[in-house]
This record gives sequence, C-alpha cells and structure tokens, in this order.
Amino acid sequence: MEENDFPIADGLLLNWAESLQLKSGKDIREVSGTRVMGGIAAPGISILGGRIESGSRWLAKLLNLEVAIEYTDAVVTGEGSIGEQSFMGKGPGLVIELARKYKKEIYVIAGRVNAELLKAEKIRYIALSELAPSMDQLVEQHARWLGEAGKALAKILDV
Repeated sequence: MEENDFPIADGLLLNWAESLQLKSGKDIREVSGTRVMGGIAAPGISILGGRIESGSRWLAKLLNLEVAIEYTDAVVTGEGSIGEQSFMGKGPGLVIELARKYKKEIYVIAGRVNAELLKAEKIRYIALSELAPSMDQLVEQHARWLGEAGKALAKILDV
C-alpha cells in the first residue's frame, strides 16, 4: 500500500460503515472501542448486536481473578515482554492493577522487561533476558531459563 492509496482505503471503509448502518440502523463510527470504521468487529456490532469488551477483563471475571488476588499474599504475572503496552488493557497490567487494589506484593517474570518502567512502578521483576547469557540461548533454551526464573523467585519469596 502506498501513501496515495490511503484516501481510497478511507473512502472504502467509510462506504463499509455507511452500508452497515443502512442495513442495521447502527452507526459503528459512534461505538466506543471500534476505532474509526469499526474494523473486523463492525458486522458483529451492527448486524448481530455484539459489543466490544476487554478480553483480559472478561477472562478475569470468568476466572474470578479478583477474589483470588484478594485472598493471596503475593501475585506473580508476566508475559514475553513487559513494557508500556502491558498496562494498556493487557492481562498482566490488569493483574498488577488488581494486586495494587488489594495491596499485594507484585512480581513479574518476563522474557524482557522495560526495567525503568517497572522500577518507576515499584514492581519487582525477573527478566529471563538478564539470566540467559544471550538472546539466542534464551530462545533456544526457554524452558531452562523459565525454570531458573522460578528458582530465583522461590529464593526471593523464601519458599
């Protein structure tokens, strides 16, 4: 796609949104979470009556995660790479939010971390990339380094 194609794409998306509105009576451009033209969710919202919902919040509710966090001493979460996006609706950010709500100790285990961000957030972490001698070895022997992270966390928690 070239820069000259963007006005054409915008026109097609607008046509898509208007067509769905004619069919359903619902203007998807006004639905929170759909961005400008509704994207892939547009038909589900306009024709089938669907709604946009946070996947992490839906799963947390299904698992009764908040209650589990309320009645635990410490919370461990993680993902492949922890950074600013982790706090923008992703699961680890929600876990951290709930842990803070109940004043729990928080630990993050991740392949890579934005250390400055986690230090600023006062979150303790174990980065597999800091344990493994190289990223190649981390990728090739990920189970080994995840095990090492578990051992490091056990030492921290004194278990």
